[in-house]
Amino acid sequence: MVSFAQDRDKDTIRTGVIDVVKAYTPSISDAFKVKETPKLDDEVTTNKKDIKYNIFSIPVASTFTPAKGKAAVVEQKAPEKIFDNYATVGVGTYTTILGEVYVSHALSRTESFGGYISHHSSQGGIENLVFDDNFSNSKLNLNYGSHLRDLSWNVEAGALQQTYNWYGVPEFQLDEAEADQLAVNHSFFGAH
Repeated sequence: MVSFAQDRDKDTIRTGVIDVVKAYTPSISDAFKVKETPKLDDEVTTNKKDIKYNIFSIPVASTFTPAKGKAAVVEQKAPEKIFDNYATVGVGTYTTILGEVYVSHALSRTESFGGYISHHSSQGGIENLVFDDNFSNSKLNLNYGSHLRDLSWNVEAGALQQTYNWYGVPEFQLDEAEADQLAVNHSFFGAH
């Protein structure tokens, strides 16, 4: 084992009593402006000469008449088609499923109704785990909106359900009996 140490010098700060004889009274001395204007004698500051000139205005006959301008034509692209609904689906390893569906419908010119469903889950299957490793996350959302001339409002409601298994403990730390007693499955429910 290697260690290092330092030898500390004694503190040289001394304590003492300071007697205040008179309170401090700060003062500001007057400041004086420089009132002299410097005189420069160089070529740059010499007086400018007055220039006298006359304009001889002579009328000129012209046959030029400008053509009226025309606005340039701008090519307009066709507007992109925007879809009211969409759906996505994905499948991955360990039986992972990911899906989303969004639906929107105009009830009238000023009212609309929509819904959103989302699901993401896996059935697990990771090798050499003591606990289950599946999970699920599902959401549902519904909305209704109204757009009036001076007022816009909407109502939204939704719910969610989540199930998770917390795992990751090395096998050598638990035996079969201890693993069966641990509650690693958690479910969450919510609404708004």
